[in-house]
Amino acid sequence: MSENNLTHLEWQRRQASREDEWNQRTRVSETIDRASRALADSRRDYDLVAELLVDVLVPALLGPHGEHLHYYDREVGDSEKWDWVELTRFLDSPEEYRRDALTPSRRESPSIEELTDTALTDGGAAVAEQKSARGVIESAFESVAAIAEHEGIISDVSNVSRATGYELELGQLWSSYDWDHGDSVQLVSRNRGMPKTLFCGSTGAGKSTALGADIEDRYNSGYKIIDLVDTDEFENAVNDIPQSQEVLREVREDLELPVDFTESEEYADPNLEVLVPLTPEVRNQRIPFDEEGESVVRPFTIPASDLDQTTLVSFLSALVSRQQEASLRTAYDTVDREKDDWSLKDLAAEIADQDDLQESFRKRCVRLLHNLQNKGFIRTKECEYAIDWSEIFHSPETITAFSVAHVNEKTDQLMVLAYLIYSVYFARRRYFSLPPAVAVIRELHEVAPHREETEDDHRAEALQQAIVSNLSYELRKNRHQRLEFTCDTQDVMDIKKGVRKRFSRFAAFDMPEESLEKIFQYANESGANSAKKAMKSERGMGMVVGLSQPNVEDDVSFLSPIEFAPPSYHHFDVDEHNDGLEARADYLDEELETPEWSTGVPGDLRFEVDDMIEVEEGDSSAEIPPGLDSFVHECITFQSSERTKTTIVREAYNRFADAHGFDTRKARSFGKQFTKLEGVEAVKSGSRYYSGVLLNDRGHKYRNEDLEDQ
Repeated sequence: MSENNLTHLEWQRRQASREDEWNQRTRVSETIDRASRALADSRRDYDLVAELLVDVLVPALLGPHGEHLHYYDREVGDSEKWDWVELTRFLDSPEEYRRDALTPSRRESPSIEELTDTALTDGGAAVAEQKSARGVIESAFESVAAIAEHEGIISDVSNVSRATGYELELGQLWSSYDWDHGDSVQLVSRNRGMPKTLFCGSTGAGKSTALGADIEDRYNSGYKIIDLVDTDEFENAVNDIPQSQEVLREVREDLELPVDFTESEEYADPNLEVLVPLTPEVRNQRIPFDEEGESVVRPFTIPASDLDQTTLVSFLSALVSRQQEASLRTAYDTVDREKDDWSLKDLAAEIADQDDLQESFRKRCVRLLHNLQNKGFIRTKECEYAIDWSEIFHSPETITAFSVAHVNEKTDQLMVLAYLIYSVYFARRRYFSLPPAVAVIRELHEVAPHREETEDDHRAEALQQAIVSNLSYELRKNRHQRLEFTCDTQDVMDIKKGVRKRFSRFAAFDMPEESLEKIFQYANESGANSAKKAMKSERGMGMVVGLSQPNVEDDVSFLSPIEFAPPSYHHFDVDEHNDGLEARADYLDEELETPEWSTGVPGDLRFEVDDMIEVEEGDSSAEIPPGLDSFVHECITFQSSERTKTTIVREAYNRFADAHGFDTRKARSFGKQFTKLEGVEAVKSGSRYYSGVLLNDRGHKYRNEDLEDQ
């Protein structure tokens, strides 16, 4: 027969041998359990233990004649449970020890007088003999149990397990003795696709430090870490600094973990780069440089042709009609089709040529692109600072962190973040055989807020909606690009529903019961009521709901309570430093200096609004003041079925003008200029109204603030 084939008879014999071995191991395990229970304080049935040793355990483990005794003395001789002397004493005379160890309950109980007479006549020797026999039996049993443990037939039962990720220990899981998870339990599983984890809980509960440890685990597992969102503190600029918070070092020490990554060879020394958009504000940002003049902080620019249509059109078309939005998409498609590497100037020229758009609307869009171009961070692929996604994706040894903390305008921050969140998924489509990656989004509610939490600025809100649209898709399809998502927020209900329900795994800390119930709903798991009772309020104590190894293998809906470890790299503390760059200068002896990066927009990318749109002589749009044009874009919605009192519109405008440095206007001057706008008409019906004009939420906010000041 071939070496790869067995005859039917051979196969049957092999199967029988396996079955016999399994049955014997099961019998030994069950017998040990029975003997152990017999030694409970309430039973102390040494006769039964001796019987089980003789009939089952010794023949099964040491051989019918004890022939394996010397072998196991070498294998388990160092165990505290192994006692060669007592075991051999029992094996030499098992029946004698059985007889001497018999308890009164196993024979006729002696009277008090008999016990007294015995004690007086033999000086208590019988009692001592009985205790000695029991000790021999118990020691023999523990020695045999040590053999069974060595063979993997039994194991110790613990109420605490090491909580692990893919590579590193992340804390400890506590459980009852009745539910033993073994020595370790893996808190995450890839057996149902790439995980999508949301860390959530109240401020100070420990979610951000637990997220940091999760990131560190993936980094040590060969994953590319791409930390996408930091809006105000350069929090992610310290991941290559050994843990320096004394309280967090103590937590790791209590968990018997290295206090920082320099204390163990099992932890990789992180390599970090921090990328910031090249904007005029960066000239005022002090950057840490080392002794050789190098810095982990580097500028980047975004090629305009890499901006997705949803993001760019959302920025331009907040509060416009569907027809206007469609025209903008047509302009985008046209320039994207004609050029591989186009600029905002090219797009502005195409929009200016869209004859189906109103002159005033085209001018507003071109002005928005003009202002956006002057921010400096959107250029072309030829720019020396153009972001290189291939280099980022192919370098898992480097943690890539992005920050927009130095960018003043919220809309500019969201434009950059919308691009990054889009590209971390869609740019991966261009490449093959990439290492797996983790996209980190801190404070998820800032970029994908629930409706009630959205921005007052309609362009900012439109960008957030674009982020939600793209992110929701990416969370559904992330496994196709081997992309894991790790995010955090305080309350899961602050996140747009289309995003929050896409997560497959939740790390939950102290939180409202309603939010905890929703987490179980989104993870498609039961057990929320039990989880409420298990929820701890202590810092660092939480639970994992959903995609863990026990969840996949044993249908365990949640693991709790877990004491999460902080990372071995530094965790930024706002009470110690103003931002992460200042922390770097403190801990690494780097010097904070103003960078000599050129932030000026290249001449070939610059353009002027009036050069793009030629306004015919006598055209009313040429006479519209810039303040009024900006007010209309920010604060007015045109709807044919609506009308608004002229006084209300003017009050809102004057407050807007005050806030932005434009000239305020009296009733007659304002009405004369406002009615020059295409489609605006003043009508009288008791009071004077502007037909087709509706003051939006932002407009009402300006007007109401004005009234409050009065």
